[in-house]
Amino acid sequence: RVKLKFVDARAGARDDEREQQDVRSHQQPQSSVKKRDSERGRLPAHVYSERVANGRYEPKIGFVLLENRENSSHFLGMQINEEYRGQGLAKVMVAIWAALCLMADVPARGGRIDKPILAHTLQSLGFTSLGGTEVLLTDAKRLRDCLRPSGRSVFLPKFSRSTPGAGGGSVAGGGEAAVTETRTVRVGEPFEAPAEEELQALVREVIERDGGALEVLASQEQLCAVLSGTLPLWRG
Repeated sequence: RVKLKFVDARAGARDDEREQQDVRSHQQPQSSVKKRDSERGRLPAHVYSERVANGRYEPKIGFVLLENRENSSHFLGMQINEEYRGQGLAKVMVAIWAALCLMADVPARGGRIDKPILAHTLQSLGFTSLGGTEVLLTDAKRLRDCLRPSGRSVFLPKFSRSTPGAGGGSVAGGGEAAVTETRTVRVGEPFEAPAEEELQALVREVIERDGGALEVLASQEQLCAVLSGTLPLWRG
């Protein structure tokens, strides 16, 4: 398995700008800055900015979890650190993975996805589920916590305590799955990528939105090695 990691290379400049604004406005005492850093689990602002500026530290946005299988790259899941959530980065990160697969001429596929939001992200890039169960688009983290369009949970073990969930259904284990959309997605089975031209167009639209661009310094051979595992570059 491979983790495709994403870091925020512009964080140092943004933090320096915030500090300068704080100094100019004199509205935030030093004690508040220290409290803010402590709450976020960060280094002191001046140490943090210095390390970023010197290239010794770049804050992590998150990662995409992949698996090399049958000379193809399978998307298994992802994680976005809390402070970067809610910015639409999930779709961008998946689009970048798909773009790298296209550049490397490595087939992109989706693994067995149980989280409706991840399934929706793949579907928005043209991926289709090879079967699966139709569920509401919720923030459920497990298949058994998903809700069917009827409001019933997908799977409710007899020994699990249940509480009312969104839409009047029940959720296993006492949790609640918040319905974020009235749309439905399919979960529980692998995903197949669309035709190359369609995927290329959808990926370009996501990456180039708001003037974005993807610059890749690795060669096609190196990308292929990472995404398909066909070339053991990590051995010497």
